[in-house]
Amino acid sequence: MYVKTSGNPKICKFVPSFYGPVQKRNLSGRSFCSLEVCTYPGLESESKSPAHATEERFGVLLLNLGGPDTPNDVQSFLFNLFADPDIIRLPRLFRFLQRPLAQLISVLRAPKSKEGYASIGGGSPLRKIIDDQAIALRNALEAKETPVHVYVAMRYWHPFTEEAVQQASLNSM
Repeated sequence: MYVKTSGNPKICKFVPSFYGPVQKRNLSGRSFCSLEVCTYPGLESESKSPAHATEERFGVLLLNLGGPDTPNDVQSFLFNLFADPDIIRLPRLFRFLQRPLAQLISVLRAPKSKEGYASIGGGSPLRKIIDDQAIALRNALEAKETPVHVYVAMRYWHPFTEEAVQQASLNSM
Protein backbone atom coordinates (compact mmCIF):
# COMPACT_ATOMS: atom_id res chain seq x y z
CA MET A 1 0.00 0.00 0.00
CA TYR A 2 1.36 3.45 -0.87
CA VAL A 3 0.75 6.57 1.17
CA LYS A 4 1.52 9.86 -0.59
CA THR A 5 2.56 12.74 1.59
CA SER A 6 3.31 16.03 -0.19
CA GLY A 7 4.07 14.16 -3.41
CA ASN A 8 6.67 11.84 -1.84
CA PRO A 9 5.50 8.23 -1.79
CA LYS A 10 6.05 6.37 1.45
CA ILE A 11 5.66 2.64 1.33
CA CYS A 12 3.71 0.95 4.09
CA LYS A 13 4.11 -2.79 4.11
CA PHE A 14 1.17 -5.02 4.80
CA VAL A 15 2.47 -8.18 6.44
CA PRO A 16 0.00 -11.07 6.26
CA SER A 17 -0.08 -13.97 8.67
CA PHE A 18 3.11 -16.07 8.58
CA TYR A 19 1.15 -18.95 7.09
CA GLY A 20 -0.57 -16.84 4.42
CA PRO A 21 -4.26 -16.20 4.00
CA VAL A 22 -6.66 -18.54 5.74
CA GLN A 23 -8.63 -19.20 2.59
CA LYS A 24 -8.45 -17.94 -0.94
CA ARG A 25 -10.66 -14.91 -1.29
CA ASN A 26 -11.88 -13.93 -4.72
CA LEU A 27 -12.44 -10.16 -4.55
CA SER A 28 -13.57 -9.78 -8.15
CA GLY A 29 -17.20 -8.86 -8.56
CA ARG A 30 -17.57 -7.81 -4.93
CA SER A 31 -18.36 -4.37 -3.70
CA PHE A 32 -16.47 -2.79 -0.84
CA CYS A 33 -17.55 0.19 1.16
CA SER A 34 -15.29 2.27 3.32
CA LEU A 35 -16.75 5.08 5.35
CA GLU A 36 -16.24 7.59 2.57
CA VAL A 37 -16.55 5.72 -0.70
CA CYS A 38 -18.25 2.66 -2.05
CA THR A 39 -16.39 1.05 -4.92
CA TYR A 40 -17.78 -1.45 -7.38
CA PRO A 41 -15.74 -3.34 -9.97
CA GLY A 42 -15.41 -1.35 -13.17
CA LEU A 43 -15.81 2.10 -11.64
CA GLU A 44 -12.89 4.48 -11.72
CA SER A 45 -11.73 5.91 -8.41
CA GLU A 46 -12.24 9.67 -8.19
CA SER A 47 -9.12 10.06 -6.10
CA LYS A 48 -6.85 9.21 -9.05
CA SER A 49 -7.45 12.51 -10.82
CA PRO A 50 -4.38 14.70 -11.42
CA ALA A 51 -5.93 17.56 -9.40
CA HIS A 52 -5.49 15.47 -6.25
CA ALA A 53 -1.92 14.44 -7.02
CA THR A 54 -0.30 17.14 -4.88
CA GLU A 55 -2.72 17.01 -1.94
CA GLU A 56 -1.58 15.50 1.30
CA ARG A 57 -3.43 12.25 1.97
CA PHE A 58 -3.80 10.17 5.05
CA GLY A 59 -5.30 6.77 5.52
CA VAL A 60 -6.07 4.89 8.70
CA LEU A 61 -6.73 1.16 8.79
CA LEU A 62 -8.70 -0.10 11.80
CA LEU A 63 -8.29 -3.83 12.38
CA ASN A 64 -10.40 -6.30 14.31
CA LEU A 65 -10.97 -10.06 14.39
CA GLY A 66 -14.50 -9.67 13.06
CA GLY A 67 -17.61 -11.69 13.63
CA PRO A 68 -20.55 -13.09 11.71
CA ASP A 69 -23.15 -10.61 10.50
CA THR A 70 -26.04 -13.08 10.54
CA PRO A 71 -26.73 -16.56 11.95
CA ASN A 72 -26.10 -17.98 8.45
CA ASP A 73 -22.53 -16.61 8.59
CA VAL A 74 -21.57 -18.32 11.85
CA GLN A 75 -20.16 -21.57 10.44
CA SER A 76 -18.11 -19.80 7.76
CA PHE A 77 -16.76 -17.35 10.33
CA LEU A 78 -15.83 -20.21 12.67
CA PHE A 79 -14.08 -22.03 9.82
CA ASN A 80 -11.99 -18.92 9.05
CA LEU A 81 -11.15 -18.59 12.74
CA PHE A 82 -10.13 -22.20 13.36
CA ALA A 83 -8.31 -22.61 10.04
CA ASP A 84 -5.81 -20.00 11.21
CA PRO A 85 -2.62 -21.69 12.46
CA ASP A 86 -2.25 -18.83 14.95
CA ILE A 87 -5.46 -20.02 16.67
CA ILE A 88 -4.89 -23.78 16.54
CA ARG A 89 -1.24 -24.72 16.27
CA LEU A 90 -0.63 -28.17 14.94
CA PRO A 91 2.79 -29.79 14.78
CA ARG A 92 4.41 -29.51 11.37
CA LEU A 93 3.75 -33.17 10.66
CA PHE A 94 -0.02 -32.61 11.07
CA ARG A 95 -0.46 -29.19 9.41
CA PHE A 96 -2.21 -30.81 6.47
CA LEU A 97 -5.08 -31.44 8.93
CA GLN A 98 -5.59 -27.74 9.70
CA ARG A 99 -8.47 -27.14 7.28
CA PRO A 100 -10.28 -30.48 7.84
CA LEU A 101 -10.03 -29.90 11.60
CA ALA A 102 -11.35 -26.34 11.19
CA GLN A 103 -14.26 -27.71 9.14
CA LEU A 104 -15.09 -30.30 11.80
CA ILE A 105 -14.92 -27.78 14.66
CA SER A 106 -16.94 -25.19 12.77
CA VAL A 107 -19.71 -27.70 11.99
CA LEU A 108 -19.83 -28.92 15.59
CA ARG A 109 -19.65 -25.46 17.20
CA ALA A 110 -21.97 -23.58 14.82
CA PRO A 111 -25.31 -24.55 16.44
CA LYS A 112 -24.26 -23.45 19.93
CA SER A 113 -22.55 -20.32 18.58
CA LYS A 114 -25.71 -19.43 16.61
CA GLU A 115 -27.66 -19.56 19.87
CA GLY A 116 -25.16 -17.21 21.48
CA TYR A 117 -25.30 -14.75 18.60
CA ALA A 118 -29.12 -14.99 18.55
CA SER A 119 -29.17 -13.88 22.18
CA ILE A 120 -27.33 -10.65 21.23
CA GLY A 121 -29.32 -9.80 18.13
CA GLY A 122 -28.34 -12.45 15.60
CA GLY A 123 -24.80 -11.36 14.73
CA SER A 124 -21.62 -9.93 16.13
CA PRO A 125 -21.76 -6.29 17.28
CA LEU A 126 -18.08 -5.81 16.38
CA ARG A 127 -18.74 -4.38 12.92
CA LYS A 128 -21.10 -1.69 14.23
CA ILE A 129 -18.70 -0.83 17.05
CA ILE A 130 -15.65 -0.49 14.78
CA ASP A 131 -17.67 1.46 12.18
CA ASP A 132 -18.74 3.88 14.93
CA GLN A 133 -15.10 4.21 16.01
CA ALA A 134 -14.03 4.85 12.43
CA ILE A 135 -16.64 7.59 11.98
CA ALA A 136 -15.63 9.22 15.27
CA LEU A 137 -11.94 9.08 14.32
CA ARG A 138 -12.58 10.53 10.88
CA ASN A 139 -14.75 13.33 12.32
CA ALA A 140 -12.16 14.16 14.99
CA LEU A 141 -9.34 14.35 12.44
CA GLU A 142 -11.41 16.35 9.97
CA ALA A 143 -12.30 18.79 12.78
CA LYS A 144 -8.54 19.40 13.02
CA GLU A 145 -8.48 20.00 9.26
CA THR A 146 -6.84 16.67 8.53
CA PRO A 147 -8.85 14.96 5.80
CA VAL A 148 -8.49 11.23 6.12
CA HIS A 149 -9.79 8.01 4.62
CA VAL A 150 -10.65 5.49 7.31
CA TYR A 151 -10.84 1.82 6.38
CA VAL A 152 -12.18 -1.05 8.44
CA ALA A 153 -10.70 -4.54 8.12
CA MET A 154 -11.42 -7.83 9.81
CA ARG A 155 -9.16 -10.85 10.01
CA TYR A 156 -11.84 -13.54 9.93
CA TRP A 157 -14.87 -11.87 8.33
CA HIS A 158 -15.93 -9.19 5.87
CA PRO A 159 -14.45 -6.79 5.04
CA PHE A 160 -11.25 -8.84 5.04
CA THR A 161 -7.91 -7.08 5.40
CA GLU A 162 -7.12 -7.78 1.75
CA GLU A 163 -10.32 -5.96 0.71
CA ALA A 164 -9.48 -2.88 2.80
CA VAL A 165 -5.91 -2.75 1.47
CA GLN A 166 -7.25 -3.10 -2.09
CA GLN A 167 -9.66 -0.21 -1.46
CA ALA A 168 -6.88 1.95 -0.04
CA SER A 169 -4.79 1.21 -3.12
CA LEU A 170 -7.68 2.27 -5.35
CA ASN A 171 -7.82 5.53 -3.40
CA SER A 172 -4.05 6.03 -3.92
CA MET A 173 -3.30 5.68 -0.24
